[in-house]
Amino acid sequence: MGDGLANGTGVYRLGRKLMKRTSLPITMLILLSLACSLGGQVDFTPTETAIAAQVMTQVAGTAQPPEPGQQPAGGEQPPAGQPGGEQPPDGAAGGPEFNPFENMTAEQETCLREAWGDEAFEAISSFQRLPDPQTEGPAMAECVGPPPGAPDGQPGAPGAPGGGTGQEPGGGHQVGQDQTYYTTSTDGLTWAEGALLSEAASVPDVIRTSKGETWAYWVDFSDFTGPNTENIGVARSADDGNTWELLGNAVFTDLGEITPVDPNVIELPDGSLRMYFYDIAVFQGAHPIYSAVSDDGINFTLEEGVRFSMENIFDPDVIQLPDGTYRMYLNSEDILSASSPDGLTFTADEGVRVEKGAVPGAILMPDGSVRLYACVNGISVFESQDGLTFSSLQERVVIGQGIICDPSVTATPAGYLMVYKYNPGQ
Repeated sequence: MGDGLANGTGVYRLGRKLMKRTSLPITMLILLSLACSLGGQVDFTPTETAIAAQVMTQVAGTAQPPEPGQQPAGGEQPPAGQPGGEQPPDGAAGGPEFNPFENMTAEQETCLREAWGDEAFEAISSFQRLPDPQTEGPAMAECVGPPPGAPDGQPGAPGAPGGGTGQEPGGGHQVGQDQTYYTTSTDGLTWAEGALLSEAASVPDVIRTSKGETWAYWVDFSDFTGPNTENIGVARSADDGNTWELLGNAVFTDLGEITPVDPNVIELPDGSLRMYFYDIAVFQGAHPIYSAVSDDGINFTLEEGVRFSMENIFDPDVIQLPDGTYRMYLNSEDILSASSPDGLTFTADEGVRVEKGAVPGAILMPDGSVRLYACVNGISVFESQDGLTFSSLQERVVIGQGIICDPSVTATPAGYLMVYKYNPGQ
């Protein structure tokens, strides 16, 4: 959280989605082992899913930091008719990802097939699913071996070349730093140069209310000390995002063991705000989406019940359609959706909204159509008349060197305001 999920979304998002909440998760070891032991031999080929692309690029560190003084997004846009302009070189953000399974040795493949079975090997190597950390994870170290340079034979140990931090993502910001940026546009397609809103901030959301206030929220891990210590950062703007007042963290009541992340806020008819969020404390099985309401934008009270639940879903983003239906867009291996008559009880919609897209940011347009901003080669835009069937509107509307992802867009009197996640990569 390179360009979008197609090129990775940062250490924080990588850990949130794929780690199993241990001090040195086996899932990370698996991918580190593959990437590092095969890193000098692999061919660069597109991966099968957004999850795979995210993992492979983040582990390999193909997203390079920007040049000194270079902003991560915005600025001069590509010429008309050439979305995204010239492709960055291989190894830079926007360049191709790699699939290390493509170049495993025969011995490594045989070893894994014997350990996992042919069916599991095919599913894992094609990125249909991740290896089970308990039953399938240990075979990776045995069959492939630890990454070169890992001290004491411990893959991914702190400071090891190609290794992880040895702690939960974000802790100490040792591997990569997600930051929240904002940018403006008159048409929602051509965006100005981005500006920093907050450090140590990921998966942001923005809303301009009927009162003329603009609120931004994000996952704040500036005080991260371990599992389930994330907070929700808050900022407010009285001038449509030109200047911001940082307000610390949102305050929740009645949460119990729930840890809110991936905030998305809508305005209710009475002017109060409802925040939808994913509970990061649940890391296996169905992932629940909850909601909380606030009268002041800072203090939130949990609403009873679960809004929606499904395996492997994150990043809820809710809009209300012209007919009054609420639609929740969700990040999984593709962008999915669920619908609700009241914004409280959601039912899954059939099919996929955007294949291999990730981290949706939806906005209802004046004509009743829906625009969906998503991580696809940077941040790209899709459009739909019914909110279910989307086609590409414009690719790579926000790009830059590093990781650009997690868009959220709101309408302003002058056009549109976007917040997004930026990470300079490894």
